[in-house]
Amino acid sequence: MNKGKIIKLGIPVLSLCSRADDSFLVVSKGKKSNELDISVLNSSGIRTQEFATLTGSRSFLINTIKGKLYVGVDNKLILNDHGTWKTVIKSKNKSNFFWHMCASDEGTMYAQEYGEHPCNIYMSEDGEQWKHLGTAKGIDKRARHFHSIAYDQYRRMLLATLGDGNYIRIASLRDSDCNWRPFYRGAWQVVSITVLKSLVVFGMDSAIAPGGLVLWHPENSRIEVLHLQWRDKRVKYMQMADLKLLKNGIWVAALGSPQAIIASCDLRNWVPMYVKSFDAGFNHSIGISEGKNTVAFTTGNSVIVLKKDYLSTYVTRHKPVIREHMALFTKLKGIGYDIKCALSR
Repeated sequence: MNKGKIIKLGIPVLSLCSRADDSFLVVSKGKKSNELDISVLNSSGIRTQEFATLTGSRSFLINTIKGKLYVGVDNKLILNDHGTWKTVIKSKNKSNFFWHMCASDEGTMYAQEYGEHPCNIYMSEDGEQWKHLGTAKGIDKRARHFHSIAYDQYRRMLLATLGDGNYIRIASLRDSDCNWRPFYRGAWQVVSITVLKSLVVFGMDSAIAPGGLVLWHPENSRIEVLHLQWRDKRVKYMQMADLKLLKNGIWVAALGSPQAIIASCDLRNWVPMYVKSFDAGFNHSIGISEGKNTVAFTTGNSVIVLKKDYLSTYVTRHKPVIREHMALFTKLKGIGYDIKCALSR
């Protein structure tokens, strides 16, 4: 890739979110081990403002909803409202952390905790008072935790992905309903969720598949599985931590393992945009945020900024390295997993 077209900053950014002016709010490691700095990064990758310093060592979530800023710090979700910081949720398990947030069109907010049981999803109307919506084990007793959440405004429901070792991979909670319902059962574990009017795409995070996507077609409630494979033999499994369809029609995915950013025009053929490492360990800090003209990626120890028009040109002009494949042996393993789960019920 042309190094002149990519801005890589050696800032230890742990999480980020876009702002209306094409800049980004970022959480990075502070000078001290127990400090987290929040600052503003412009579209050229320059820090323009130091926003705040919070006490903590981990952050995998920063988001702005209804004009309020939310930051996950260790096992707490912290709200900034007109300059005042306030802890609004604290997980029971100290090792857990807050990973994803989303909101309905009406402004109802949802927050997802990640870690060990009890692992919860929470709901709030005002961002200050939160209530439990359930645990992962409450949906599937074999589930270890939630992976991600997203609100489907077209079908009026909250979607949640679950792992590990469970059979209910995706669950849904419809508006005005009190009970979670199984949305997808099967062998293919997923993390990321992208909601469109005619399609919902889930990024795979499977221990029995090299990589792929689970697609839900709402018009006929059909589930489609796309198996993907990276040509490089160093990559045994692709675990998708984040997935977005940019406004210019390009798909981008952040892989937790290997640590990489990949892009596609059609979901079936992918081009690596940036590869940090082929480490098999999962990187929870890797993520995507789309600005007006740029898209930024965090890797945990750096931040990557790309112009969206260049990204589009690069993807269309380069041969894919990651392709859809038949995955016959993988599908057989999936059938075996389904049978095993059916017998254990």
